[in-house]
Amino acid sequence: MWDKSIYAPPAWADQTQNWRFQLGYLLRFILTTRVDFSLPVRRLSWKEAQPLYRPTRGHWLQRQYGFYNGHEAFGDDWLPISQFTQDLLFSLLIWPGCRDSKDDGDELSLETTLANVKAAVASAHAAIGSATGLLMIKVAAPIPGTRRKGRPLRACVVQSIMPEEADFSASDLEMREPSLRRKHRKHLSTALAAVEKMLDLRETHKPDNKRLDWLILPELSVHPDDVATHLVPFARAFKTAILAGMVYEQVVPGQPLVNSALWVIPRIVEGQGLQTIIRRQGKQHLSPVEQPFNVPTEQIIGFRPCQWLVGYEWSPDVAKDPLWLTGSVCYDATDLKLASDLRDISDVFAIPALNRDVGTFDQMAQALHYHMFQLVLVANNGAYGGSNAHMPKGGPYRRQVFHTHGQPQATISFFEIDDIEEMKSRRQHGLASSGEWKYPPAGC
Repeated sequence: MWDKSIYAPPAWADQTQNWRFQLGYLLRFILTTRVDFSLPVRRLSWKEAQPLYRPTRGHWLQRQYGFYNGHEAFGDDWLPISQFTQDLLFSLLIWPGCRDSKDDGDELSLETTLANVKAAVASAHAAIGSATGLLMIKVAAPIPGTRRKGRPLRACVVQSIMPEEADFSASDLEMREPSLRRKHRKHLSTALAAVEKMLDLRETHKPDNKRLDWLILPELSVHPDDVATHLVPFARAFKTAILAGMVYEQVVPGQPLVNSALWVIPRIVEGQGLQTIIRRQGKQHLSPVEQPFNVPTEQIIGFRPCQWLVGYEWSPDVAKDPLWLTGSVCYDATDLKLASDLRDISDVFAIPALNRDVGTFDQMAQALHYHMFQLVLVANNGAYGGSNAHMPKGGPYRRQVFHTHGQPQATISFFEIDDIEEMKSRRQHGLASSGEWKYPPAGC
């Protein structure tokens, strides 16, 4: 009779290293919330309920070899799991032949692991915003092709015009009606194709090998079904990080819909090649326009488990701090507590929006770019216009990076940060009254 526990260390493990596997299995049990922690967590598809021919699933003993411990193995893209946790699990559950044991393998000590965990916990506590109480999690984004002298940031804001006001329905907030889906998908496809054509135009006066580093799309502009078919291929083809507002979606089974944005981040990982990771930035505060959808029953809820900061690695020098990009969905950007917490840790604050009150958001961007002392940009829906970007520099022509007026129209705007090292030192330049930067606000 087989009486081996699923939590027992594998037979090939050194007895002095048994703690590694027991700790790793316990952590996987906590993160997967299932007894058989060896199975990846994923949403059930329609195929699961259909009598289809499908491959057999390996035994848990076989799954001990080749554990995948990346964020995606534990389910939803909104889970606040740090890179440290992923790396720790990989080190604990390494299998023979996977990596040189001198790196993280058989000689890993309990004392070193305990010290690393304590340091990571202290760092996580320090990363909690003092005003919002929100956990700030950083995501490294090593980009291929970083040049010797540094890689400027080239970004693009697409002011798409879908969905329009007539497209909203309390009975179909997920926008799954077939004709609407076709219209929505066609609009997104054409917008992405237009970005590629605009890159060709950009190359005629600012050549850079048809490169795009960051693409921002407005609130509610992308349907979940179009992420894998449209955004991911675009991100991989151009090595472009994407921040896109998502259509209302149920991210927790049995719970109301949420308003959110997705980060689609391609990155080069040493020894693993090109990866595409997805992280969801939630929206905590519902706008007045969204409140009526919760009467008589609650259809939409605020949802913001953490705040993601994406590190654009612009220099081959690992000692150089990345350019930290972050985002907030529309009405959340009016939360001054969030702006206060992000002021000293982010460099670019992006706001995917679907906002009728263009004047207020124009003034907000003009105020925030100085109070946060960083580049602030608004990507608004083309039905209302007003997408803009501002940077805390002296002259108005330098301070306003771009501003699209008029509506309804779909537009594409580019902006670039050519000297990222100067951008990272903007406070010092401002205090010294050197360069083009304004004097920083009080307490900055």
